[in-house]
Amino acid sequence: MKGMLASEINCFKTLRNEKGLSISQIADTLAINWRTAKKYGDEDQLPQEKKILKRE
Repeated sequence: MKGMLASEINCFKTLRNEKGLSISQIADTLAINWRTAKKYGDEDQLPQEKKILKRE
């Protein structure tokens, strides 16, 4: 998985906080690495999206 979108991270947070799933359950449900689920499931704030500047 290369980079996470804010909507994907919101999915982690919903599963973790509202549904009460464990990190292992999130990783299994989404078929992702446990460390990835831990990173985004337990993080307090969303990462900032990077703006790409185009050169003229």
